[in-house]
Amino acid sequence: MAMFSYQLSRHHFEMSENDAVMLSAGFTFTIGGAKEINDSRHPLETSSFKDLAADILGIAVGIFIITRQ
Repeated sequence: MAMFSYQLSRHHFEMSENDAVMLSAGFTFTIGGAKEINDSRHPLETSSFKDLAADILGIAVGIFIITRQ
């Protein structure tokens, strides 16, 4: 998700690298956070801080890979 939103904002919308990184990180975190909130409202789903931490780690790895190209 982070890579896709970065590529879209960087190349299609011609944003600077820093702006594209911030937008993709924020967008991806918002999607992950919304999923965790949704999971917490449904009894059959599980929401946890571990999932949110994994989302943050995934964002960080994605941004690391993107910015090293």
